[in-house]
Amino acid sequence: MLEDELISIADRQIQLASEQQEDKLSEDIAKIRVELSKRGMLRGSTLVLMVQKACAQAISERGEFIWEILFRCIQTIEIEYDKNLEQQLKSIVSKHLPEQVESLSSLVLEAAKQARMQNLASLPDEVGKARGAVLNKIYTEIELFLVQLKHSTPKATPYSPSQVYNFHNSNIGAIQTGSGSTANVTQQVNPQSVPEVLRAFTLIQEKLLSIESLPSSDKSEVIEIVDDGINELKKVKPNISKIKSFISAVGDSISLTADLKPAYEVLKSAALMVGVNLP
Repeated sequence: MLEDELISIADRQIQLASEQQEDKLSEDIAKIRVELSKRGMLRGSTLVLMVQKACAQAISERGEFIWEILFRCIQTIEIEYDKNLEQQLKSIVSKHLPEQVESLSSLVLEAAKQARMQNLASLPDEVGKARGAVLNKIYTEIELFLVQLKHSTPKATPYSPSQVYNFHNSNIGAIQTGSGSTANVTQQVNPQSVPEVLRAFTLIQEKLLSIESLPSSDKSEVIEIVDDGINELKKVKPNISKIKSFISAVGDSISLTADLKPAYEVLKSAALMVGVNLP
């Protein structure tokens, strides 16, 4: 059986990696919105399908790093075969890959709301399929590992050098695993970032009313994104990942509009406080 201390370490590392993945996913979805807005397709089912596909891919990738992190944690100790070990490992994996991953489901629902799609039941459950596939793959890996462990001579598992997982465009730099590894994680979000971003969004909201159109995006859709961003920023505990996605979407939409250049520069400055680099 795995000790509680080791399970706790694996849980924390998996949670950190999942949070980083969700930050990156929010930014990718923001880019999808911008691209569809330019093509006048933001109100259709294409948005929902593309967001769902991105979430399904995220589930597959999450399963891969969950098992990799868990296996690396196991490698740091001497472990012998135990008949209860299989269920313990599978339980840890399934805990981090529940049937409903709320953070991903909310992204699909948000896209459906923006696309004004009423009946999500008509869509194939790509996220569920991806989850089932990656769980089956991991469970097979666990079973193979236990067969090897069962037939091996008890001994210390060979030392595994530290592995660093880097997550770009995120407010947490890296996750380090391996024997003897330590990692200091710093949340790089300026306390003044939320009011500064809110000030920028409010300015953009006002300026949008004074122009007739945007050169590369639908003005009404950009206004809606700005409004959603302001609503999120006014919450007691705003979601930083969502804020970053709103910043990326709005920045890409207004960057080429001369009349909005001053407002864009204000947004660009505020964006740096939450780790978003606008061009």
